[in-house]
Amino acid sequence: MAILEPNDSFGVFFNMLKIKYATYDESITKLGFVTPNDKINCFINLETALKYVSMVKDLDKKLMIDRRYPDNMIVDIINIAAHYKDFFKGNGLECNIFLYMTDLESDITKFQESKHNDEFRSYYLMKYNSNPRYVIFGEKLKSQIIPEAKKICDFIPNVYLITGTNIDGGVIPYIIGQKYPGWLNFIVSGDLHDTQYSYEDHFTDHLFLRGYGTNILACTTKDYLRAIAKSDTIDDNFVKLFQNGAFYRTLLACIGDKYRSIGGVRGIKFAKLIKILMDALKKDKITQNTHNAMLLSSLFPTEVQAQIYSNLLMIDIHNEIEMLGKGQIDSITSQIIDRSDITALKQLNNTRFLNNQLHLEGLLR
Repeated sequence: MAILEPNDSFGVFFNMLKIKYATYDESITKLGFVTPNDKINCFINLETALKYVSMVKDLDKKLMIDRRYPDNMIVDIINIAAHYKDFFKGNGLECNIFLYMTDLESDITKFQESKHNDEFRSYYLMKYNSNPRYVIFGEKLKSQIIPEAKKICDFIPNVYLITGTNIDGGVIPYIIGQKYPGWLNFIVSGDLHDTQYSYEDHFTDHLFLRGYGTNILACTTKDYLRAIAKSDTIDDNFVKLFQNGAFYRTLLACIGDKYRSIGGVRGIKFAKLIKILMDALKKDKITQNTHNAMLLSSLFPTEVQAQIYSNLLMIDIHNEIEMLGKGQIDSITSQIIDRSDITALKQLNNTRFLNNQLHLEGLLR
């Protein structure tokens, strides 16, 4: 983990989203996912970094004491991108780096998912907009930190900060991935929602969870199941069962998603869901290739079928994408801007960011 500058009170929490190079290299090598001529899009879930910062005890009081935190956080956000660009460029690979998040200015009534749940993403948005513990942080994120970090990224080659206004940030990697056919797409995220990308062609997701007593790096179905079940051992039959992405999304639908305000399904835990799916397979109600959300939800007790179906519609990235209009999709891809001004970046480091600098060596490789 990087050593903090003396006046960077929160840098350690942004650094929590940086996987050590040796660990990341070993994990990618085991996947057998990359060849020397591949081109890479690396997506970093910025909501995860914000969640880590929000874990700081007495955050509001510490923000009031540290007057330099907005500038430091701008640098810390961009330096996450520097970390991963340096890694891929250091391995001789052409790459784009995308920091992504749901825009904090979003209106919960305007998400397409609100047709199924009028509280969709309300927990996340209310946390940074209304909760007294985080409102100072949220206001600075909206007024200065995110807009200025985004503007600076516009002048850094192949580094972008993408926000989804009234669009779930979790679909941003899919939207951008379609713009680069043939490129490999790596995701680094602490969000279980993003693990479903590993079922998509040319995608892999590293679930990176860190906290008090927690340090999880998972990038395979077996590893995801271990993290969900909170168990070091997972039966190989369970792993085989969840080779079907629809079954895995059904698991996510039953777990629920606090940051998307999707409630978990009462009475359907990990073991219960596996039993229901396996029984349905034995009775030929479904096959190992079944993907229909209505059929899958019908396997469960009557009183929870509607909730599971609704949850599936909000969690499944395919359905989320289908609900978006062309204008919404264009609002994401139009943020990919390349202006490039190395002189201006160096000037920022020599003036405004003198005490906590942009890692230009990594950013400009």
